[in-house]
Amino acid sequence: MFALYFCQTLLLSSIYPRYMVLSKLKAQLFFCLLFLLFSIDFYQYQFFQLPYGIHEWSNGERLSLAYGFYDDGMNFFRPSTFNQESINGVVGHEFPIQSYLAALLGKLLGRDSIMMSFRAINILLFFGGLLSLFSLVFDRTKSFLFSLIPPVFFISSPMFVDYAGGFLPDPASVSIVFIGFYSLFAFIDKPSRRNMIFTILLLTLATLIKTSSIIYLAGTLLFFLLHHIQFRQSKATKDWLILFLFSALSGALLLGFYLHNDYLNTHYHATLFPTKPMPFKGWDDLSMYISYSFKHIWMADYFTLPAYLFFIMVFSASMSVLRKEAAYKCNALLGMLFFVLLIPVFGIMGNQLHVHDYYILCMFFPLLAFLLATATIILHRQLADNARHRMVKSSLIATLLLLYCFANYSTYKRLNIYEPRNIEWTRTLWMKEGKKIMDSLKIPVTEQILVLNEMPPNQGLLFFDRKGYIFYHDRWTDAGADSIITMMKGKNLKIAVSESNRVAATEKANPQFYQRFETLYRDDKATVFRLK
Repeated sequence: MFALYFCQTLLLSSIYPRYMVLSKLKAQLFFCLLFLLFSIDFYQYQFFQLPYGIHEWSNGERLSLAYGFYDDGMNFFRPSTFNQESINGVVGHEFPIQSYLAALLGKLLGRDSIMMSFRAINILLFFGGLLSLFSLVFDRTKSFLFSLIPPVFFISSPMFVDYAGGFLPDPASVSIVFIGFYSLFAFIDKPSRRNMIFTILLLTLATLIKTSSIIYLAGTLLFFLLHHIQFRQSKATKDWLILFLFSALSGALLLGFYLHNDYLNTHYHATLFPTKPMPFKGWDDLSMYISYSFKHIWMADYFTLPAYLFFIMVFSASMSVLRKEAAYKCNALLGMLFFVLLIPVFGIMGNQLHVHDYYILCMFFPLLAFLLATATIILHRQLADNARHRMVKSSLIATLLLLYCFANYSTYKRLNIYEPRNIEWTRTLWMKEGKKIMDSLKIPVTEQILVLNEMPPNQGLLFFDRKGYIFYHDRWTDAGADSIITMMKGKNLKIAVSESNRVAATEKANPQFYQRFETLYRDDKATVFRLK
């Protein structure tokens, strides 16, 4: 329904500038309206749900950090989760600013608002990133339609849209890089200390949130250095000092927070968020990712097919005229720096791309944004005085609508929990009423529990809203099943929960096991036990 409203608004907003001069403020307000309709269209169901679907495990762990801050004293430098395998649940994690802000809003609005606050923070960052891309193109083209090209292209990524409304740090980091690009483009047009400082600070924040964004921080710092060297005669000592100080500050913050996380993981024996590199194991592994994992599993999630074709078309068309555009030599240099730095990071992180689609976000999406924004500006300059400009404009409207319609269909499939592909990834359907069940049984929120037959460290604990432990065992006829009882007694645990289907299977394999428990609650989804 809202897809139709979005398309109608796009048409109206594209017609409006034909009759009146569209100021930057009016263009941004039009864009805000489009994004509002887009958000209602895509996030109306997801917004009110705990993590589900593809990578619900990783989303749940980040959301649990927010509850950890809320419950454990709001100490930003001592994040914790529901899972108590580490001492007091404390874990080291990349700069958890979204989790902390969500917990802070929970202090103002109530604990029940934390999940929605977290989603709202990430969606607002997503909006800020897209608005920055829109604005930096509009500043240089004064064309509303051409300025829509980068935002609509990224809206055509089902994966990006999905995670932008979730709890992972990756989309937030990417969005902050987009915001940093606004001041970076401003520096390219007219170098100034303010734009340089803003760019370094924003890209440092993005890298703190997700380390792989260091590609764009390092590339930008190299660009600033080369720029200062090229214009050394006109650069004052103060400019060099500012660049050195803020580069050093950026490096110190990154190193300091890395060492702090390493201390937390070592001191509290935490292994939840590993930081070790996992490179491709060789050319065969890389070939397997490209020919199978990318082509058959993730390609349609990264972008829709029309979006791939659209990017190739726009980028190729701009490259054909770039040699004539000496004004964009800085953009070309930056693009090359980003690409060169991307290669080693891609190799270091590569093995995880087989199963973690979101790892691609911080590595590739800012490069795509930078190239697409530059290509759009170049093409507009070439077409601005073209006699067939009206035909180009009509074609662009049709193309943007096509991109959005394909994105609408693909993203709905990605977000629909009952799609067959999502069902394969989803382990949370039996947990959905977990908190209500525990509250109805009057089990205190301070009571630690054991989640049986589950592997995600925080997922079950998050849905039942209790701290505790998880225990996964698939061979219940072994004597190893008795270790559960030993574990519960050793950790003073009284309550255990499990999916009812797995309880039935376990009862057949080892009937004596559940005789040592009292059943407090059981329906077709969840079962709650008390140790006798």
